[in-house]
Amino acid sequence: MKEFVLTCPHGTLTCDDRGRIAGLRHNGVETAAPAEEAFLLGFRDGKRDPVILTGADFAACSAGEREGGIRFTYSGNAKGLEVGIDVSATEEGFEFRPEVRNIPDDFPLEWIDAPAVCVRKEGLLLWPRCEGVLIDGSDRREDYGPWHVAGFVDTFPGGFYPGHCQMQFLCHYDESGEGLYFEAADRSHTLKCVDFAPAGENRRLSLQTFCGGRVKDGVYRSPFCCLLRGLTGDWRDGCAIYRDRIASDPVLPPKGGYRPMMRRSPVILIYPVQGEGKDCGVMTSNVFYPYPEALPVVEGLAEKLQSPVMSLLMHWEGTAPWAPPYVWPPLGGEALLAEFRDRLHEKGNFLGVYCSGTAWTQTSSINDYSCEKKFEEEHLVDEMIRGPHGEIRAVSCNAPKAQRIGFDMCMARDWCRDTVKREIARISAAGVDYIQFFDQNIGGRFLPCYAPDHGHPPLPGVWQTEAMKRLYGESVAETGALLGAEAAAALPYIAELPFSDLRSNFNWPYGEPVPAYEFVFHEYTVNFSGNQCGLNYHLDLEGAPVNMLYRIAYGFSAGDLLSAVLKDKGRIHWGWGVPWSVPEPGQEDVISLIANLNRVRREHPEFLLEGRMEKPCAKIECGNTFILRKNGEKIVIPEVLSCQWRSPAGKRALVLTNYQPHKTEVAVDGRGIVLEPLNAAVIEI
Repeated sequence: MKEFVLTCPHGTLTCDDRGRIAGLRHNGVETAAPAEEAFLLGFRDGKRDPVILTGADFAACSAGEREGGIRFTYSGNAKGLEVGIDVSATEEGFEFRPEVRNIPDDFPLEWIDAPAVCVRKEGLLLWPRCEGVLIDGSDRREDYGPWHVAGFVDTFPGGFYPGHCQMQFLCHYDESGEGLYFEAADRSHTLKCVDFAPAGENRRLSLQTFCGGRVKDGVYRSPFCCLLRGLTGDWRDGCAIYRDRIASDPVLPPKGGYRPMMRRSPVILIYPVQGEGKDCGVMTSNVFYPYPEALPVVEGLAEKLQSPVMSLLMHWEGTAPWAPPYVWPPLGGEALLAEFRDRLHEKGNFLGVYCSGTAWTQTSSINDYSCEKKFEEEHLVDEMIRGPHGEIRAVSCNAPKAQRIGFDMCMARDWCRDTVKREIARISAAGVDYIQFFDQNIGGRFLPCYAPDHGHPPLPGVWQTEAMKRLYGESVAETGALLGAEAAAALPYIAELPFSDLRSNFNWPYGEPVPAYEFVFHEYTVNFSGNQCGLNYHLDLEGAPVNMLYRIAYGFSAGDLLSAVLKDKGRIHWGWGVPWSVPEPGQEDVISLIANLNRVRREHPEFLLEGRMEKPCAKIECGNTFILRKNGEKIVIPEVLSCQWRSPAGKRALVLTNYQPHKTEVAVDGRGIVLEPLNAAVIEI
């Protein structure tokens, strides 16, 4: 079998005579596993059913030399299709640009996944899902939610970009410190699924790219290249490559453009005004309602924390909890909320509200709220996202025993966009400081729509990113509101969604969360450490209670603003969704840790607000402890967390965080440093 070899400063690429990647060698180490296929293509047949073709479905493959590389051409397909993949060696690595020709009108191209890159299961894979997660060699992903080809209303467990995945790259490395980096260098930010899939004994890295609107005269030519190159180091080194490569992307906001509120570093206090900490079931008003009833708790915590705080309200809507898109007026009326807002502001505190994004509610599963009549009379079925067969379904929180019954709106439609903007304008006009309107639009996502009569292409594609960018941009321009989403905003939406509720907790079923997002984007945006929803399904919270202190320290080390979920009587709870009947963690240690870390954060904004995260240059040694998964698996974690920052002026600092309730010693390059309990030390380098 003939092989084709290309070399560049970042490795040696070998392809076989079918154009499949046979290996990628970097610093003498083989970092890729042989790929089973050269590419995958997704089509829709005459019945709009999916058809997947691979390189094996083409009888012939020819290879021809071209300047700087090779072109592989595939022909001999029953549909008359022809595929070409240009492979080039550059200073940056190996670039792949695919093309598909002779695409029949009755066999439209839905997506393309090229090239197919495989890695061994051994080692660690950085998946940029929900701010970042390291995947080890286990099959935990398959146990929790097996991989499948992304498509209509998929949210679980896929990696839609821009959405669940906020970045367009993956990297893999092993104990040798050698690995590979794989990126879609796409400045149009086309809808993709950034993911990994089983491939025999190995794993295939996927940059599944949706092509809707980009096939012209039967031809699709990728408007961007995929970059494959060798990597030395770990996930931080992969993030550093990505950060450097996207730095000139015009979609990014200016560095350091934080709102004044963010500079004051408030602690985010998250609590409901109805119910007892769950999003479903019968809800009545609680100890935090009417809104001013929470003031003794809010002001008391502000005093203990020696910090401004934000009351971030859940279940405040006057319609029904989690019943989008309509939320206004607030429960109890505008005057009552305004009184609470004013009294918060008098003490230098802030008001925020959760909403539920761009879904449509037919009926609430919590109370008797219904929009069925409006839906029918205005024929709003025309405004909902549709599947390839015209079907409409819902995704998040839809079930008789969940929050609602409904659908998802197509945000390329004027009616949907105007409806959302109108609700945002009403909340903003009421003087609310922060509107997490796009909760459940994870990362700012817009789920695929296949409607042929919506005025957009009938297949998912870049038009979806453009539609959401328009919605966010118009909302901010017209109201000046500070908006956010569930999970950090994906790259193209950072400018409009600069403050969001992080979701690293969503990653525990798959692996170990790491702050990859903060490593790349901290200079552009700052978020808060989130409500930790769903954590009780994955971690044994009470079995290893240090997890609470660890999670607070993790958010601080990542450069995030800190948050706390409150239960009755204002006690800090494990996280959102944990019933109030569950005993809360020890309050004194939790409050001390938050207060101490937030003080350090305010004292060092040049690092922890405005700084760029770096890979620590010192060798740091300390003891270990553990937290528990629900299945009893121990997750070993260091007793001291470390992070390194560079200020805009070029100063560097190592930040060491001791989240233990006792003094702890850590060795930095062999030098012993004693850290105070529940505190952090900033050591300028």
